[in-house]
Amino acid sequence: MNYTLTAEALTASQIKTGFGSGRLRIGPIKIFADGGMSNRTAAVSKPFLTPPYDKGLKIQSREELIDKVKWYHALGYQIAIHAQGDEGISDTLDAFEAVLGSKSGNPLRHRIEHAGCLYPDLLKRAADMNILASVQPVFFGELGDGWIEAFGPELANQLYPFKSMLNAGMQIGGSSDCPVSALDPRIGIRDAVLRQTPSGEKLSPHEALTTDEAIRIYTRGSAYLSFDENHNGTIEVGKRADFTVMAADPRDVKPEEIPDIPFTMTVVDGEVVWSE
Repeated sequence: MNYTLTAEALTASQIKTGFGSGRLRIGPIKIFADGGMSNRTAAVSKPFLTPPYDKGLKIQSREELIDKVKWYHALGYQIAIHAQGDEGISDTLDAFEAVLGSKSGNPLRHRIEHAGCLYPDLLKRAADMNILASVQPVFFGELGDGWIEAFGPELANQLYPFKSMLNAGMQIGGSSDCPVSALDPRIGIRDAVLRQTPSGEKLSPHEALTTDEAIRIYTRGSAYLSFDENHNGTIEVGKRADFTVMAADPRDVKPEEIPDIPFTMTVVDGEVVWSE
């Protein structure tokens, strides 16, 4: 099946992932496997405990997803698949396995967007294929109570297993999913460490990241996801001088205080573009 119609202008141009400059560059082809957890449309194996009490939805069948991944993979594009529920993630991994095999170096760095219900068996499959993940810690502080209601405490405490993902060797990058949630990475760093819901419930504290780890997924981790680790993600000689300066070291304050640390300067490609 020919899928050029869904990204016809891009595929017809033969412009591939990575084309562009330090300011604007072509990224992955994005495909949706299922819906979201907060509105209970993620494709799950066990029915949600709140209305509509069903198993969510799949945007397309497993077979269609596999066909699309094969098509774009053959064209040389990095592929990012939105998958939240365990059924959506399972279909996503089946699609990636169809082009990579069960164990892979994943040279095109195909990835999962979100990966909320990455339960242990799915995590192992993803790690074996070196599948990357773009994760949104900020969801804990905004949507966490709804997860407990919809999934129940047992499953809610298995969502977004950040520490297990890192321990398994997965490359993960911090994201906001803006405009769905707050753009500010300070909030995301806080929530990666606290994993605290709006009501104060802490979900699976053993999956919490240290502040250092949380900073790394928003810097080095995100740079790796976009093939940018040789240029961005760390402050080193020879890399682009893209960074912000904060009034205090996030590692020296309580996690809940990180979002209150003021920014004092922003530097892009060596140029001070904003200063207090």
